[in-house]
Amino acid sequence: MRTHPFKADLLLILVTLLAASSWIFSKEVLVGLPPMLFMGLRFFTAGLLLAAFSIGDLRRFHARDTGRVFLVGAVFAVGITFWVFGLHLGTHMGVGGFLTSMGALLAPLIAIFFGERAGRALWLALPIACAGLAALSLDSHFVFGIGEWSYLASALFFAIFINLSARAAVKTSVIALTAIQLVTVGLLLIPISWFFENWELVNMSGIWGWFAASALLGSAARFLIQTYSFKLAPAGHGALVLTLEPVWVAIFAAIWYGERMEPMQLLGCLLIFIAVLTTRAKSLYAYAQALRQAKQAR
Repeated sequence: MRTHPFKADLLLILVTLLAASSWIFSKEVLVGLPPMLFMGLRFFTAGLLLAAFSIGDLRRFHARDTGRVFLVGAVFAVGITFWVFGLHLGTHMGVGGFLTSMGALLAPLIAIFFGERAGRALWLALPIACAGLAALSLDSHFVFGIGEWSYLASALFFAIFINLSARAAVKTSVIALTAIQLVTVGLLLIPISWFFENWELVNMSGIWGWFAASALLGSAARFLIQTYSFKLAPAGHGALVLTLEPVWVAIFAAIWYGERMEPMQLLGCLLIFIAVLTTRAKSLYAYAQALRQAKQAR
């Protein structure tokens, strides 16, 4: 039963930090591995790790559970395919983070088709968040190329994935669900890589630490926490918190790669923060009231 929205929000903030860090890890690994092969190995490794801790839950899986979870993993695999090509072909990682975050904006809208109601705060926040993303197009240095279109395609599939994963999390063991999802992504991407990519590996010596961080932190830990948070609150509730990811991506890229954040990008960050706070204004006020009452009771 989903009764802990504030706890879900805190966990999703941690998810956005792990996700943003994963952009750095992935960028470093792509120096030595083809994009599809890297993503396939990354998710397959993370899935096997989680599966090792959920053997009992996996044994209790029914055929209908496996089919449902496989569908979630397949949708996620398509989104990841577009994302990694965006990362490989895009010209600005900070911009890519904002474009990918469109998935978090689309998720509450797609949730309507699954029977969720969209509150007034959500409808107020969506235009603000969209304005934050639109601020990118006002930057004279922003160019829409193949990489940017790949990011947008990934956003659509991520929005569908968020909703499917949230519904599966209610009915399934979180760790087993996450393990099967990640293994599914790996099983789909590695054969595709075999047919379409050149496996002539170069510059391998310095990537394995980054690969380990990507698999353990950027995949296993991130998606386990994200799936668990979906068990605590509906997908439409938590999706906008995920729009914080591009803010961290832009900050990390500025620190690690020296990417410059233009004034319009800073404005976009501010608008996204405002959008997230708008959706949480009522719950934050109630939480503050509860703390005040507890303090007075003492």
